[in-house]
Amino acid sequence: MNKRFKKIAGIALGLIITTANILGNATFALAANDVIATVQGTVVKGTTSDLLCLYNTSEGTYQIKIDSDTNLSGCKVLSVGKAVKVAISRGDDNYLHAVTIEGTGQNKLVSVDTENSVTVSGTVLDSTTEEMMILKTTQGDMCVKIDPTTDMSGCRVVVAGMKINVTVARGSDAVMHAVRISDSYATDTNGSYGYTDNTVATTGTVTDTTPVSVEGTVAVSGNPADGTTEQMLCLNTDSGIMKVAIDSKTDTSGGFVFTAGNKLTVYVYRGDDAVMHAAKVVGKRAELTENSAASTTFTGTVSSSSTEDTLVVLTSGGTMKFKVDANTALNGGKAVLKGKAITISATTGSDKYWHATSITVR
Repeated sequence: MNKRFKKIAGIALGLIITTANILGNATFALAANDVIATVQGTVVKGTTSDLLCLYNTSEGTYQIKIDSDTNLSGCKVLSVGKAVKVAISRGDDNYLHAVTIEGTGQNKLVSVDTENSVTVSGTVLDSTTEEMMILKTTQGDMCVKIDPTTDMSGCRVVVAGMKINVTVARGSDAVMHAVRISDSYATDTNGSYGYTDNTVATTGTVTDTTPVSVEGTVAVSGNPADGTTEQMLCLNTDSGIMKVAIDSKTDTSGGFVFTAGNKLTVYVYRGDDAVMHAAKVVGKRAELTENSAASTTFTGTVSSSSTEDTLVVLTSGGTMKFKVDANTALNGGKAVLKGKAITISATTGSDKYWHATSITVR
């Protein structure tokens, strides 16, 4: 009796184990199509277009596969440090798979001149965010805004290190916007830059383009930032640092003091080289006064505390201040920068200040 009972019990146990294995395998297979959890964290290095490395403070680092059917409509950029929310499933390859990936930021829509676009090529940098893609090109680092309307049919997701083509056009906010992004890299396309954020400072070669009237430009105000040269004005605006080419056609007669404390209004347009160019630069000048006929010449270097209204010069005899007004002429260059050696012809005005009649950049 005991032997028979043990035999029946053994058969029953075997059936239970077999059934459990079948059910377990069935559950595992079904899980590949089902969301088993939603995890949040930050994107870390090692992320590629096929694999998301996600760090969670309590769970550690997840490695989540990105499939062809992963829903990326809520997150077009996977940049290091970006916070994302991921719905995950479990695949039969023992990997976690992303069902959907959602980001937290999205750009506001602006009007973009898509009829006048240009394609540039480059490599996506680590500093890229959901709002601004930083692209390393042959001529410098280019910053391009990514909009909800950006066509990404040729590139499902943007990650650092990826080589891409970007069709860009100028927006009504005077920033270059991505019209289309493709991950097929074309080596024969000339790259360029026009806008950067506060962490990027680059220089590059710019070429003159057909000038436009001030009426056909966009007025942008800000202060010159580090990295400014006579050929490239880095303008610190409310939206970040905008890089504007100063070429032979730029009119700087109304604003040529490129120091950090000097507020300027720059009338910009997109050149044929896809770089933002300045048609005209304007600053706030001193009021005109009645000046004496005799003039005196001074030499020295420009102080960083100079403004369009008052030029501060370090001379051998000490620090001098010169008023800059509408009659002041600039010779030898397009701009006056900190540390630049200059010669000033000045007369005394009825306001008892020295007024610069001419400034020559040496």
